[in-house]
Amino acid sequence: MSDSLEERRRKRQQEREERERKEKEEDEKREAARRERAKARENRSATSTDITPTSSSESTTTTSVKPTVSVDLNDFADDPAMLELQKKIKAREEQEEAEAWEAEKKKKEEERARRREERSRGPSAATSPNPSADRQKLEKEQKLQEEKKREEEEKKKKEEEKRQREEKARLDKEKEEEEERREEEERKRAKEERERKREEEKAARTKVTEKKESSDEEEEDSDAEEEKMRAAARRQLKDDDDKEEEEKKSRQAGREQEEKEREAKKKARAAEMAELLGEDSDDLLKKAAALRLEEEAEVAEAKKKEAEQPQEQDPDDPFVKEMLEKQKKREEEQRKQREEEEAWEAEKKRKEEERAKRRQDRGTPSTTRSTTTSSRASPEVSKKTDDDDKKKAEEAAAATRKVQEEREKREKEREEEKARRLREEEEEAAKSRAKKIDTVKPTKKLVSDSDEASSEEEEDEDEDDPYAGMSLQQKFEAAKREAEDYKKKLRDLLSSVAAFRSKVDDDMSKMKKEKKLLKKENDILRRENDLLKGKKPKKGKSASSSEDSDSDSD
Repeated sequence: MSDSLEERRRKRQQEREERERKEKEEDEKREAARRERAKARENRSATSTDITPTSSSESTTTTSVKPTVSVDLNDFADDPAMLELQKKIKAREEQEEAEAWEAEKKKKEEERARRREERSRGPSAATSPNPSADRQKLEKEQKLQEEKKREEEEKKKKEEEKRQREEKARLDKEKEEEEERREEEERKRAKEERERKREEEKAARTKVTEKKESSDEEEEDSDAEEEKMRAAARRQLKDDDDKEEEEKKSRQAGREQEEKEREAKKKARAAEMAELLGEDSDDLLKKAAALRLEEEAEVAEAKKKEAEQPQEQDPDDPFVKEMLEKQKKREEEQRKQREEEEAWEAEKKRKEEERAKRRQDRGTPSTTRSTTTSSRASPEVSKKTDDDDKKKAEEAAAATRKVQEEREKREKEREEEKARRLREEEEEAAKSRAKKIDTVKPTKKLVSDSDEASSEEEEDEDEDDPYAGMSLQQKFEAAKREAEDYKKKLRDLLSSVAAFRSKVDDDMSKMKKEKKLLKKENDILRRENDLLKGKKPKKGKSASSSEDSDSDSD
């Protein structure tokens, strides 16, 4: 930029010198023309003795010629001041031509007037001592006056041109100073703009670095939070398993205690029945135990057959299909859980590697590139980095949403499976209770048959006495045998009733325990779901559920 400024200055200096040289040459030419004209006037005044009208006209023509100034105005064609000067010069020339024409016209009018006056005076005017000398003297005076007037005009013209040259030089100098000031301002503004851009790029790079660091910290915090949640979920599941194990042990102890209480109640009932029947309570308990053992053996045999039945059935059986589908769903769910854990671990490892790489890149900045190159390339790099970070964030959000949707879907399927399993178990329990009731019904029928038989015997006794024709001893023996038969039937009936009651008690306790276990499992699943969704587990939930189950068992 400094070279171009010096070139322009040098060019303007050359133009100014050339202009001054041309003006000097024009001044010399005008001065030479003036001297020649003065010399010619002196020659004419010295040699002319008679002036004729023709010579007068010639002299008039000679005086009307104006000196020409050969200035090349093409050099200043684009200068506004020069254009204005040309307009003024042209107007002045037109005015001078008009004045010269008016002077010539006035001179001719005076000449004609003088001639008319001489003609009017008559011959006396013609007999003037020397009319030609008078006329010559008059013309000489007029020429001297015109020459003097022309010199004054040329002097004024020179002064005007000098003033115009000074004005133009002043304008050129002001123009140069304005250009230099403008160029200096442009350089200063360009420098400030470069400084501002450099500061902005530096701030942008700092902002991008801080943004990356903050995003890395946020990712680390989110990963740590997720790891904490998973660890809390695992600890909660372990605590739930421990609690469930303790509850199992407590339930086992409760079952043993209930079994002892039931045995004690059975012994008490057996003692009461023994007192009523007049038999030994131990014998009665032994008989009831034998009957219960037989019934338990039958039930175990039925369960064994029922357990072996699906394997003996056709694979197209709906029950077998349903069991296989359940098993497949459980295996698929376990596989998906393992894949999800592996994917999460891989994603965690990848994030750690990316953060370590970015830290390494930020920790070792490049110093080989120049400031201009780095400032020119940094916006593109920062934009590309922002786009990559945005793309990675979107991909991570999409993966998180997908994992969340899969988890919710599996949770929903698990809830539906548990609800369906609970309904099936309830239906099976209802079916088993119906079967037990059906097995007890023949005993009730036997009781009703015995009642009908007794009523019929009473009617037969009313109609026909069976002991008719027997002695008292025979009647006593027959009555004793009938009493023994009734006693045996009553014992059988009582034992069947006791067995039915014990089975009903066992079924009820099992149902209550199953209900309690299902509630506990539902609470565990709910807490696990809350932990996976990021919610805090509600305190006192398990306690309230255990209290509800205890109240149900009570």
